[in-house]
Amino acid sequence: MPVDIEHFRPKGEVAETPGHPGYWWLAGHWENLLPSCIDCNRRRYQPTPASLASVSGVLDHQRVRGFRAILTGKESCFPISGARMAAEPLPANLPASIAAESALLINPCSDDPEEHLRFYIDRQNPLGLVYPAPTLLPGQPRPAMPIALPALSDDVAAIERAAQHAGVSVRGAVSIQIFGLNRLALVQERTRILRRLDVLATLLVDVAGAADTLELLPLAAAADEPARQRSVAKLRAVTARLLSEIKAMAQPDEPFASMVSAWIRTFAAELI
Repeated sequence: MPVDIEHFRPKGEVAETPGHPGYWWLAGHWENLLPSCIDCNRRRYQPTPASLASVSGVLDHQRVRGFRAILTGKESCFPISGARMAAEPLPANLPASIAAESALLINPCSDDPEEHLRFYIDRQNPLGLVYPAPTLLPGQPRPAMPIALPALSDDVAAIERAAQHAGVSVRGAVSIQIFGLNRLALVQERTRILRRLDVLATLLVDVAGAADTLELLPLAAAADEPARQRSVAKLRAVTARLLSEIKAMAQPDEPFASMVSAWIRTFAAELI
């Protein structure tokens, strides 16, 4: 997949602060240079699902009305909730100045995306949506279902207010909309992966069940036992290959590995 080398803090201008010169002093900083897919980085209109409803409601809605175009892509966007640096700080003050900005975009090199994002995992209705993680108090259990998708808007303040009202991660909601993480092409590709996983899971369960049944099946003659054991071994080998293929899809260098890992956790829970 082609990528851009993107300045996390834009070097020449800041969309949210007209007249800002950009973070030119960070233009060559290694920590400020991130690989980005073209559609996440370049500003353009992308078909995106409507929101302010539960994901299950959106699922029904999208089957009828489809997606709406919204302006997404990071480009020179860098929304914050704190005090923006207007000029280059002293080197010793740079870490504190960066922290004081309270960036609203997730930096995958320094943040844990799972604290802010969740994937919609429903094996009966696979749909490759990502949604903001619920805002949890210490010790509070993680809800199994999403609360809401981000507000369908390119107005960061509106997204922030809607996320706070829904009780979900503001940074997750803003990142989804700015990066276009629910643009139609991504949703379709994630959904394709989810359907592939479900096919593999169905085969895995069926083959494992067939091996269990064959192993317990009464034999007409003791002489048939070696043949049965060979057949069972072959079925167990197929089960192992299917399981290995599913696990391979969750490796860090595979596309949508985080979503696959979330799917595996759901599938494993269903088997208990």
